[in-house]
Formats: sequence, structure tokens, C-alpha cells
Amino acid sequence: MIIDGHVHIVPPSIVRDRAHYMAADRWFGILHASPRARLVSAEELIHSMDDAEVDAALCFGFAFADNAICRLCNDHVLEAAARWPSRLIPFAVV
Repeated sequence: MIIDGHVHIVPPSIVRDRAHYMAADRWFGILHASPRARLVSAEELIHSMDDAEVDAALCFGFAFADNAICRLCNDHVLEAAARWPSRLIPFAVV
């Protein structure tokens, strides 16, 4: 069994509007300034895991300074783990 020990996923809305969230959170902006810093949603992660033959992954969102955005990410992680319970192991961030 292959388990990825540290994967970040974000809701599709954050993937689509990356620039807005980079401007809204200094650390998120610094970490994701490079176009090579990919953002993926849970569904994209599952496809990538299938391609790489990874069985499961420990998933995290991002610790945004804004609690509402942080909650949005945590909800995405928890919903994804409920959808793929044998594949995704959720961790909430604060």
C-alpha cells in the first residue's frame, strides 16, 4: 500500500480564483506566487493518485488567516474524506 503523507487540497473556487486568495492572505500569496506551485481540489487529487497508483493520502487545506476561508478549506477536506473514505485521511487546520 502506498500512502502520501502530506497533501494540500483546496476548494475549486480557490483553484479558479487563485489571485484573489493570494492577495487576501500574505503567506498563501508567498507560497503560491510561482505558477509552478499547483493548486488542486480533492477530485483532481484523486485523479492524480489514480495515475500514480497511490492508495491513500493525508489531506490538509491551508491555514488562512481569515477564519471563514480556513473553514471553507476544512469543509472541503472533510467532504472529500466522506466521499472517498478509503482514499483520503482528513486533517483540519487552524
